[in-house]
Amino acid sequence: MALKQAELPNDLTRKLARFVTLARLADMPEAVRHEAKRTLLNWVGCALGGSQHETVANAVAALSAFFGARQATLFGRPERPDVLHAALLNGISSHVLDFDDTHAQTTIHPAASTRK
Repeated sequence: MALKQAELPNDLTRKLARFVTLARLADMPEAVRHEAKRTLLNWVGCALGGSQHETVANAVAALSAFFGARQATLFGRPERPDVLHAALLNGISSHVLDFDDTHAQTTIHPAASTRK
């Protein structure tokens, strides 16, 4: 059942941001730290693997005219876009070769923020 907007706490985003910024690695269980490392490695591997895919090249070509300041890195590519475009393009790159929806036992990508 979906919550209606009025049922959500007004400061939910602020509370979540505070929790994230005050979180300390030392306070997290070892199992959580281990899974976080595995998840990050998985995401970077997918981003590097997908970085040369035609879909990513097409997206870079379509968006490059709109790049702002050279602020960020694209995994596996020489272009240096602004942070907004880098986030989008690295996201595309990291998902172009993930096949999380083709295996019934793992219906989410391991780099997603939740686990089954």
